[in-house]
Amino acid sequence: MSHIVKRFKEDLQLAGYAKRSIESYASSVLRLQRFYNKPLEDITEEELRQYWLCCQSEFDIKIMTR
Repeated sequence: MSHIVKRFKEDLQLAGYAKRSIESYASSVLRLQRFYNKPLEDITEEELRQYWLCCQSEFDIKIMTR
Protein backbone atom coordinates (compact mmCIF):
# COMPACT_ATOMS: atom_id res chain seq x y z
CA MET A 1 0.00 0.00 0.00
CA SER A 2 1.40 3.39 -0.94
CA HIS A 3 2.18 5.90 1.76
CA ILE A 4 -0.54 8.18 0.35
CA VAL A 5 -3.25 5.55 0.78
CA LYS A 6 -1.98 4.67 4.24
CA ARG A 7 -2.02 8.34 5.27
CA PHE A 8 -5.47 8.80 3.73
CA LYS A 9 -6.83 5.87 5.75
CA GLU A 10 -5.24 7.20 8.94
CA ASP A 11 -6.72 10.65 8.35
CA LEU A 12 -10.18 9.18 7.85
CA GLN A 13 -9.76 7.13 11.03
CA LEU A 14 -8.78 10.23 12.98
CA ALA A 15 -11.82 12.02 11.57
CA GLY A 16 -14.04 9.29 13.03
CA TYR A 17 -15.10 7.50 9.86
CA ALA A 18 -16.38 3.94 10.18
CA LYS A 19 -13.98 1.14 9.24
CA ARG A 20 -16.19 0.07 6.33
CA SER A 21 -16.28 3.64 4.97
CA ILE A 22 -12.51 3.91 5.23
CA GLU A 23 -12.04 0.70 3.25
CA SER A 24 -14.55 1.83 0.64
CA TYR A 25 -12.85 5.21 0.16
CA ALA A 26 -9.39 3.62 0.03
CA SER A 27 -10.67 1.17 -2.57
CA SER A 28 -11.86 4.10 -4.68
CA VAL A 29 -8.43 5.71 -4.50
CA LEU A 30 -6.79 2.46 -5.59
CA ARG A 31 -9.23 2.22 -8.53
CA LEU A 32 -8.08 5.67 -9.60
CA GLN A 33 -4.47 4.50 -9.46
CA ARG A 34 -5.25 1.39 -11.53
CA PHE A 35 -7.20 3.47 -14.06
CA TYR A 36 -4.09 5.54 -14.84
CA ASN A 37 -1.60 2.76 -14.07
CA LYS A 38 0.83 5.11 -12.38
CA PRO A 39 1.66 6.24 -8.84
CA LEU A 40 -0.90 8.46 -7.15
CA GLU A 41 1.75 11.15 -6.74
CA ASP A 42 1.96 11.43 -10.53
CA ILE A 43 -1.76 11.86 -11.18
CA THR A 44 -2.51 15.46 -12.00
CA GLU A 45 -5.51 17.52 -11.00
CA GLU A 46 -6.69 17.49 -14.62
CA GLU A 47 -6.40 13.68 -14.77
CA LEU A 48 -8.45 13.44 -11.59
CA ARG A 49 -11.08 15.70 -13.15
CA GLN A 50 -11.15 13.57 -16.30
CA TYR A 51 -11.45 10.40 -14.19
CA TRP A 52 -14.53 11.76 -12.38
CA LEU A 53 -16.09 12.78 -15.70
CA CYS A 54 -15.49 9.27 -17.01
CA CYS A 55 -16.99 7.72 -13.88
CA GLN A 56 -20.10 9.86 -14.24
CA SER A 57 -20.64 9.27 -17.94
CA GLU A 58 -19.40 5.71 -18.40
CA PHE A 59 -20.32 4.08 -15.10
CA ASP A 60 -23.17 6.35 -13.94
CA ILE A 61 -21.38 6.93 -10.63
CA LYS A 62 -22.74 9.84 -8.66
CA ILE A 63 -20.23 12.11 -6.97
CA MET A 64 -21.30 12.86 -3.45
CA THR A 65 -20.09 15.77 -1.38
CA ARG A 66 -20.02 15.96 2.34
